Amino acid sequence: MKSKLILFLTFLVLATGCASAGVNISSYVPLDTTPTVINGSNVSFSANFSESGFYEWLVNDSVATNGTANYTVYNYSTSADGDFNITIRTNDTQQGWILTVEELDDAIHAGYWQKWTGTGWTFLNSTPTDNSASLAGQLEVTVS
Repeated sequence: MKSKLILFLTFLVLATGCASAGVNISSYVPLDTTPTVINGSNVSFSANFSESGFYEWLVNDSVATNGTANYTVYNYSTSADGDFNITIRTNDTQQGWILTVEELDDAIHAGYWQKWTGTGWTFLNSTPTDNSASLAGQLEVTVS
């Protein structure tokens, strides 16, 4: 009788699957997997899953937060310069980003442009042009 019960329970587990079986990442943001930001920024990462299931957000391979859902957002507050590996992981799949955090002076010297968003400055890694239409709303910062 005991072996039949164990066999039956095994069948139930295999037939129904575990909570995160088949949970795949169907979309994620940001699409750029190598974003660069200025130190002190908050960076938002998000992921949609094929179905509700268990997930983990990792920073440099250490679990930062986890839960069970079909959609998740992780906000990372930068406080140090360097490269950071941000990963969303389910039992079935994962998506990673290499986030580069730079000091403001480094970004200015690297030729970044700034754009006012209405609530703060967004740093754009773009090449300046002489086209006045493309310069609208942007401010070039030059350090000599």
